[in-house]
Amino acid sequence: MRGEEQVTQGEEQRYMQGEEQVTQGEEQVTQGEEQPYMQGEDRVTQGEEQRYMQGEEQGEEQVIQGGEEVTHGEEQETQGEEQVTQGEEQRDMQGEEQVTQGEEQRYTQGEEQVTQGEEQITQGEDQSYMQGEEQVTQGKEQRYMQGKEQLTQG
Repeated sequence: MRGEEQVTQGEEQRYMQGEEQVTQGEEQVTQGEEQPYMQGEDRVTQGEEQRYMQGEEQGEEQVIQGGEEVTHGEEQETQGEEQVTQGEEQRDMQGEEQVTQGEEQRYTQGEEQVTQGEEQITQGEDQSYMQGEEQVTQGKEQRYMQGKEQLTQG
């Protein structure tokens, strides 16, 4: 009986060990299958992260470009305002020049009129003086002639 028990125990041991080896073999196969799957998932995850990061960078670049466009727009507005200001300054300056020229013309014309008036007065005085002198001369001549006639008659 003991001999048979030993045989039976020996068979059971070999059977148990065989089962364990099979189980261990299956576990190794499972682990081998899990490894490429896990690596594949990691790659997928990394790919998604890369795309996300690139997307964020592109988004930020677009924001920066958008901001630059706004700045250009503001610069153009500023240039427009400067042109308006220059236009206003030009109009003001031209307006002031015209006023100044107008004042100078009026002043010059006024001076000319005064000068002409003074010349007329001078001419008028000259005329009356000349006429007066002629009258005096004629009066003297008349008296002289009359005196001669009286002498002749006498």
